[in-house]
Amino acid sequence: MRQQNSFFITIIGLGIGLFSNASLARPVFSEQQLSNLTIIRPFADLSDAITRHNHDYENSKGQQQKKRLLSVNYLSLLNKDRTCPQTDVAYQQALELYKKQQWTQAQTAFTALIGTGSEPQQVCVSFKLGQVENQLGNHAKASRLFVKTYKLVADKAYPDPLHLGIDALGESAGAMLDQIGTRSLSDKGIVIWKVGPYKENPPSSYEATSILGYEGMEIHENSQDLFEKIIDYYTTQVTLGHDKAIDSISAVFTGITDPDNPNAPVLLKDALYTDRIRDILWAYLFNAQKGIYYISDPKIRIYIENFIIKTIDGTNVDIGGTEGYLAALAFQNNDLAKAHQFAQFRWNVSQQTDPLAAWVLAKIAYKKGDIDTAKSYYSKALLASADEKTPKILQQYITEENYMMQSIKKKDSKIIAR
Repeated sequence: MRQQNSFFITIIGLGIGLFSNASLARPVFSEQQLSNLTIIRPFADLSDAITRHNHDYENSKGQQQKKRLLSVNYLSLLNKDRTCPQTDVAYQQALELYKKQQWTQAQTAFTALIGTGSEPQQVCVSFKLGQVENQLGNHAKASRLFVKTYKLVADKAYPDPLHLGIDALGESAGAMLDQIGTRSLSDKGIVIWKVGPYKENPPSSYEATSILGYEGMEIHENSQDLFEKIIDYYTTQVTLGHDKAIDSISAVFTGITDPDNPNAPVLLKDALYTDRIRDILWAYLFNAQKGIYYISDPKIRIYIENFIIKTIDGTNVDIGGTEGYLAALAFQNNDLAKAHQFAQFRWNVSQQTDPLAAWVLAKIAYKKGDIDTAKSYYSKALLASADEKTPKILQQYITEENYMMQSIKKKDSKIIAR
């Protein structure tokens, strides 16, 4: 008991010391630090959101599959001639038809080779036939062949010196993208932007060597199911260490948030149906390197934000906490009324446990000059952010900004309007 009393006396003494020191000299903050109170900084990590839901490779069987799929360094293959080993004459003849883009003849030749030849050849046949079927517009069949390629390596342990097993997941996802009508990346994974008034003169950072537009594409009736598989395959690639998979995921979400894509509204709503896809979508939107805040032209960013807000706000699906993210988008758009509407709704529905909603409400109050309310919501945001589900970067921002806010006095606060 004596030790416990001395502990509490020490804590009280420290608290008194801190308060007395604070009264002597309040901290001084730079304009840059204060400006952080008036903006939404990127608060979600894309890689973290992707891997958070992917636990398929944590058990012993999964580790064996992962070792098979990553038997060679993927990057080392990019600069080498990817020639399939241990192939027979019939395979070489089929490959020549493929190279000449004689798709129908190549389809017949590769089909005849299914289940024949060496194990490495069977992996190559399945992969090449998938590519041929995709060229012929048989996207569903192509997707199944790519999944078969993956399983030959992951499940049956067929040798895969060309790394086709892990590549096949991305190819399968790409075939399904063609199937549901949102192919927004070129062969090099370059995002194609065709945004509103900027169609004829797009930003230089999004220029590409080839353009794959949306004309003539229709939404597949099972787009929601396919969309979940697409994200599953890409996230599995990320978990396995594929270096291009995050770019592919970014390209997918770029496609479904592109106001110039006629299929985007339906696909954007499809993305809201599962926690996993929702997490990745919002991490993409608010990620510094892959999301919309990386776009240098604020007019384009606002154009996209408005489209997203309007599309999601008008849906009847259960958007499961999305209001906090919509509030962040609206705040960044300087639409404080709509930001407050979304944030307040989310704060109430969550029974005052959503740190993002409180964070936005605090920023709204500060921007309006209501320092007392801002302090109150920052304190609530800090308390709510202790939940383990809160992204670490958001916890960091709330902690830093709460410290600043609690140190600000009404008479010396500086509201930086945007």
